[in-house]
Amino acid sequence: MYLTLFSFPFFVGILSILYFTLLETYYGSTFGKRIMNIKTTKLDGQKPPLDLAFIRNISKIYWILVLIDTVIGLATPGDPHQKVTDRIAGTTVVSTGASPLASVKAAKPTAKLCSYCGQKLPANAKYCPYCGKKKD
Repeated sequence: MYLTLFSFPFFVGILSILYFTLLETYYGSTFGKRIMNIKTTKLDGQKPPLDLAFIRNISKIYWILVLIDTVIGLATPGDPHQKVTDRIAGTTVVSTGASPLASVKAAKPTAKLCSYCGQKLPANAKYCPYCGKKKD
């Protein structure tokens, strides 16, 4: 009973390392990452090879190690999207989906205002027709 109680989390940890490592190596993402439109890449944008995917996922052997890995990654200088094992492996998790801001269009430039009197200036004016000051 005692051995079984502690061997189950270890067995699940081994399976999760295999799952994450193999799927990130061959597909660049796991099923959950695909749903969330994110993927794991090397810093140059390529899929991570087997050894780097294994390094970045080794902390998943036990849940407390993942927590420590993430907290240290957030608390130390560097990219906050990287856990410590990501930094060691040279990998990161990036978005694959379109940004929700992609559909936002920039506002058309509004009319220029005189910096002295605040009146609206004609597009080609060199001097303000209201106060006579030179346009900045």
